[in-house]
This record gives sequence, structure tokens and C-alpha cells, in this order.
Amino acid sequence: MQRATWLLAVLAMACSGKRPAQVVAEGTIEVAETDVVPRIDGRISRIWVAEGDRVRAGDTVATLVSSTMPEDLREREARVAQAEAELRDLERGSRPEEIARAEAELRTAQAEDLRAARDLERMESLGAANAVSQQEVDQARAAAGEARGRRQASEHSLELLREGPTREAREAARSRLAEARAFLAQGKASNGELILLAPADGVIMPYYYRVGEAVESGDPVLTIADVTRPWIRVYVNQRDLPGLRIGATAEAVLDGDTRQAIPGRIVAINHKAEYTPRVALTTDERADLMFGVKVALSNPSGTAQAGLPATVRLARHTAETSTQIAEARP
Repeated sequence: MQRATWLLAVLAMACSGKRPAQVVAEGTIEVAETDVVPRIDGRISRIWVAEGDRVRAGDTVATLVSSTMPEDLREREARVAQAEAELRDLERGSRPEEIARAEAELRTAQAEDLRAARDLERMESLGAANAVSQQEVDQARAAAGEARGRRQASEHSLELLREGPTREAREAARSRLAEARAFLAQGKASNGELILLAPADGVIMPYYYRVGEAVESGDPVLTIADVTRPWIRVYVNQRDLPGLRIGATAEAVLDGDTRQAIPGRIVAINHKAEYTPRVALTTDERADLMFGVKVALSNPSGTAQAGLPATVRLARHTAETSTQIAEARP
């Protein structure tokens, strides 16, 4: 009955040549919805909320399990332990036992070098007297060269042990340790992502998955709707658009409850027509141009539920409404 009264009033003002103080349009109430999406594959082990429950941002809503995650974490921890041990060895430097072993190896190499040099000297004397063949002399010369090389290598190894690891070697070990720790932290973060948290306050919508089902990364498990801030988008004729302003008052009336209007305000007006005829040349065709207008609704009583159709009345812009909008702004 009240809705019919509005329409009659609008028609009466149109017949009188005056523009109505409000623009009337139809729309459907909507709410902002946020999906809860896992970043890794897993199987749902538990859903902690029921459909229709109210949750706050950060609440646990579901838990996943992964069969490969424990083994992966153990491997990452082993890499960190190995990198830590390598760095400790480098920072501690050479142990006395290692230096003593290298000194013993050097003494052995020196003795072999001396013996090979004497053997070569003797074989060269025998070769000069044609007592041995040239092949035997060459073999002695090669053996002396190998012994000398082993002695020089032992001397170099002992020198390195006494000097200890270089600064570059220690820095490289630290870098390997930092990389291993970052790899472990990444694994622990992935393990933490098996616990799905509510990204925002709202109401739990129907599930997409059930307990025991496998979920791939990127697939939403459930959706949270912010019912405290409903909104409605309506489409107005291009002739009515100049009379509308962002911040202007509006109200919505549900089809099933025409006695109480839901207050709101205009928060967005599209800059581009939504419905445009292929060629808009005539006046009648230009009248078909429609622009979307978004209205935010106040919902303290919870009557503005998503999916409900409603009639929206938008206040036209006047000098008085301009003053009210300016005063309402912070």
C-alpha cells in the first residue's frame, strides 16, 4: 500500500511538471564476501565453525593436514644443522690434532723425498757407468719428482691449517647457514598455513568442502560474509543522474516489510552507462541510458539480508541537501 502511494506521488509530480524530490529504483541487497583460501594443498581434518556462525578476523575456521609436510620439515632442519656444524668448524679453526697429523704427514713426505733424491743420484751414477739401463734411470727420476710433489703438497696443507680458514670461507659458510634457516622458516610458515584463519569479521556461509576432502591451493574452503555493512546497487535513468550526489541520503524498503525503511547513503555513482543502445540518436533512445548507483545501508537490526529485493529512494540534490552533506562530512 505504501509503495503504491510512492508511485502515485511520483506520477502526480511528473504530471504537474515538477521533478520529484526522490529517485525511486529497484535492486537486490548484497554484502561483501571474502573467501578463505589455503595457499598449499592439503586435506581438511576439521572445520571449527558452523554455517551461520559469526566470527572475528583471526579466528580459526578450518584445519588441514599434509602427508608430505613432516618429512619436508625434517629435511630442512637437517640442512640447518649441517650448515651450523660447518660454520662452527670454520670459526673454531684448525684443531691441534689436525695440525699434528699434518706435521707427521710432512715428515713422512720429506723422508720419502730425501730417499727418492738419493736413489736418483745413485741411479744416475750407475747410468753414467752403463751399469743400469736408461729406463731405470728415468724411472728413478720420475719417482723423485713424485716424492718432491708430495712433500710440497704436505707443506702447503700444513701452512693452510696453521693459518686457519679464510674470511671468505667463513662468510660463505654464514651465507649457507642463513639460506638454510630461511628455507626452514619458509617450511614452518607453510606448515602454519595449514591452519586457516578468518580474514575478516562476518558470518560463515555454506561450505564448499567437507571434512576429509582434499583441497588444492587457491580453492576456497568457505566464505565469510560481512552482514554488518550491506549495500545495494540500483540503476537510474540518465535524466535523473544529474540530481544525485555521493553522500546524499537514501533509504531502502523491503518487499516484505514496507512499514520500516532502512536508512543509507549514496557511496558511488558509475561514470559510465551500464545499458547503452547500439546507436543512441533519438530522445527516446537516450532515455534508455542507465547508470549504476551504489547505496550503503545501515543494518543495526539485521533485516537487510543478502538476496532480498528492495525499493530504494534516492534524495535529489538541492541547496539544502548540499548543506547537509557538507555538515555530515568530517
